[in-house]
Amino acid sequence: IQSKADWQERQKIVRDKLDELLLPHWEKTPLNPIVAETIDRSDFTVEKIIFESFPDYPVSAALFLPKNRTGSLPAILFCSGHSNEGFRSPVYQHMIINYVKKGFAVFAFDPVGQGERNQYFKEDGIKKYGPTHEHSYVGNQIFLSGITPAQFFVWDGIRAIDYLLSRPEIDPERIGVTGRSGGGTQSAYLMAVDDRIKAAAPECYLTSFSYLLASGGPQDAEQNIVNFLKAGLDLADLVEVRAPKPTLMVTTTRDIFSIQGARELYEEAKKAFNAYNEGENLQMVEDDAPHQSTKKNREATYAFFRKHLNNPGSSEDEEVEIFSEEELWVSQSGQLFNDGYHKNLFSVQEEVLKDDVPDDRNPLKLLLPKLIGFQESITWKPVFSGATQETGYTMEKYLLLLDNRYHMPVVWLKPKGKMASKLVIYLDDQGKAAHQDSTDVVFDFLRSGYEVVLADLSGYGEMFDKFGGDASIESVPLNIWYGGILTGRFPAGIRVGELSALQQFAVARNPDNLPVTLIGRGNAAIETLMAVNLGISSEKVILQDCIISAKSLRHAQEYPVKFMTSLTPTMIRNFDIPQLIKHSPVPVKVLNPVTLASQNSNLAQKIPGLDVEVFIANGFQATKDAFLSILK
Repeated sequence: IQSKADWQERQKIVRDKLDELLLPHWEKTPLNPIVAETIDRSDFTVEKIIFESFPDYPVSAALFLPKNRTGSLPAILFCSGHSNEGFRSPVYQHMIINYVKKGFAVFAFDPVGQGERNQYFKEDGIKKYGPTHEHSYVGNQIFLSGITPAQFFVWDGIRAIDYLLSRPEIDPERIGVTGRSGGGTQSAYLMAVDDRIKAAAPECYLTSFSYLLASGGPQDAEQNIVNFLKAGLDLADLVEVRAPKPTLMVTTTRDIFSIQGARELYEEAKKAFNAYNEGENLQMVEDDAPHQSTKKNREATYAFFRKHLNNPGSSEDEEVEIFSEEELWVSQSGQLFNDGYHKNLFSVQEEVLKDDVPDDRNPLKLLLPKLIGFQESITWKPVFSGATQETGYTMEKYLLLLDNRYHMPVVWLKPKGKMASKLVIYLDDQGKAAHQDSTDVVFDFLRSGYEVVLADLSGYGEMFDKFGGDASIESVPLNIWYGGILTGRFPAGIRVGELSALQQFAVARNPDNLPVTLIGRGNAAIETLMAVNLGISSEKVILQDCIISAKSLRHAQEYPVKFMTSLTPTMIRNFDIPQLIKHSPVPVKVLNPVTLASQNSNLAQKIPGLDVEVFIANGFQATKDAFLSILK
């Protein structure tokens, strides 16, 4: 890509992809703005505003207006990072008030899950989650519909600009956007998709994903766009698609977002601006600091907006008197929910995003590999690591070398004194160590004459990745799942590939051709079911302690987070777990499904609409008895 025409062609490609992956296409409904109160200071006013980005869905905001003005004003949309207070954070107030003292109107609004827009509360009324968890808990459910939760954040920003442009004080040709950290993310998204933004200065965000994934990893839900990397996009595209509109990258050398990635992004994007002969419209400022706002960077940003929004004057950073958090509350209580605004993002996504009815004729073998990122050609090589003789059985240990890159630990238990009649491959999301107690059902299997293979798939047991990330909820490392959302290579696809290799290994060491039963527990049950739909052979499959509907997770106000990591975006638009059960080439039995756990029931229930047995076993011994009954 060299010439202006080359860059214009690339911009069209990127614009089309962002139009599909990031830009919302929802109906714009009345904003119904309310000015709850106006604060009067000597040189500016603050209007405390509530507007609706969707019907009855409130956004808390504040419009800062300088008093000393002639004609219409340049305006800056201020996007807040992951602060509990939203735009009321002292750091953000310092910047906002500096802007307004320099003659800019500033419209600051709370991201969902922050400031006065918290969504999840404990029984005592205290908020349940911090900002990144607020974003990710509902964000997971939005992902299941095949879109990114960032679309709702972008929509709030688009509607905020709509409100700005409804004000007679504002010059529609002089709109800027800025924000730091999560606000840098939101401002970068907005500048790429909303042509009304003339000048943009995202702070402490822009880098390249190659550096981000190698360091801090994927961030919380709204910072990950479904199939973004798979589509051939990177963060540089958010800058390049704007060329030649004025853009300032505000960076720090010790940021959580790699400065090397930022520098390389700048060098690449500069070529796009140079192709338009407007290279000066892309600038980068960096300061030697961690993930924070610095005086040098603030003054560079003031100067940038002074120039490009045609508002000349001093760019010196002033000491200002900030407001208390309570002074800037739009609501009486400090939370819109407590003041009667009960519609939250969960409610909105329920209304806006519709489930497609799965088509039973869909060829699952063709859809599954694509949707989970399954790669069938995984290679394996066993490394025998010893055997021990135990009372009543022999324990063989193996490390299965996969793709010459990593090892999967495997234990093979063989009963003594009797001819084995079955081979049970048991996969558990709690790991094989969950079955080491002598009272465990595994030892009942051995006494019944069954050989048992236990293995830890990636993320389970010895293969558990301790990477937490900023969206680790209920001890579930969601950020790893978000990596799959970016790349299309999901944990479920990786584990199904590992299960395929494990099954091949087991068959190769099963000279007596014992009939094989696959048992999956928890998340591993979903992946086991996917595996048999992709042709991994067995006599029967038992699903234990798992959900039987991915769709049910999307529609539950509260849900068990861990199951999300075995699902994929768009899955429920193509098929759900009942369809996987229905199309399974081998019989499926379900033991203690999570969605039926509250039912007081006996054996031999049915999943509605499916000819599959559901066993409900209350208690440890009853569960063992049910297992042995199913395996006979």
